[in-house]
Amino acid sequence: MGYNRSFEIDVNEMEILESALRLKLSSLLDQRSMLSEGECPKEIDDDLKKVQEFLGSIHNQKIWYRPKGKIYVSG
Repeated sequence: MGYNRSFEIDVNEMEILESALRLKLSSLLDQRSMLSEGECPKEIDDDLKKVQEFLGSIHNQKIWYRPKGKIYVSG
């Protein structure tokens, strides 16, 4: 039996997922900030990288809205 490679997640569920990842990221950064530079466990840095990459992956898969028919200025 293989892995399920297709998921159906609606926008609200995606917001919950992103919020949970941002909370995890914040927690990891808090843990890291309490330690000195030399004593930060590799696991914390590895977890930070994984969460940041996952958030980046979600960001890159979004379809961003741009109004048609008028000039678009971001930010």
